[in-house]
Amino acid sequence: MDASTILQLEARRALWKFEWEALLRREPSVSALGNPDTLVFKMDDTITAVLTQLRKDLAVMARRSSLRLPLERHCDCRMNPLAKFYATGELALRAVAPFLQPRELDVALARFRLIGIDEIECLCAVCQNRMKSGHPAAGSRDWSSRCAAYRG
Repeated sequence: MDASTILQLEARRALWKFEWEALLRREPSVSALGNPDTLVFKMDDTITAVLTQLRKDLAVMARRSSLRLPLERHCDCRMNPLAKFYATGELALRAVAPFLQPRELDVALARFRLIGIDEIECLCAVCQNRMKSGHPAAGSRDWSSRCAAYRG
C-alpha cells in the first residue's frame, strides 16, 4: 500500500471512528466490559495501530489461517466484548475506504484483524468462563507470551 493511500485513510480517521461507534452502539452488549461507552476509548489507539502497521514496509505479510475466521469465532464462549468491537470496526473501515483498491483493502483489513485477533485472544486467556471446568477451552491454550505486550 502506498503512502498517499494511507494518508487518504488517515484523513478519514474521524469518519471511520464515527461509523465504528454507530455500528458498535447498535450491537447488544454481552458484558459490562462490552459497554460502548467504555470501548469507544480504544478506537483511536486501534486506528493508530492499524495505520502504523500499514506504514511498515513488509514485503511479505505472514499468512494466518485465523484471518479467515469471523472475529467472534476467536472466543470459545462468545462473551468477549472485543469480538464485537473489532467486527464493527472492520465494517466501519469497509464503509469509509471505498477509494481503496481490492488488494489494498485486503491488506488494511488483514492488519486490522491481526490486531483484533491478538487482543481478543489475550482477553480470552484471562476469561473466568474459560477457567470453569467443562468449558471447551479450559486449559487448552497458553497465551502468556502473546499477552506480554498488554501487561506493560
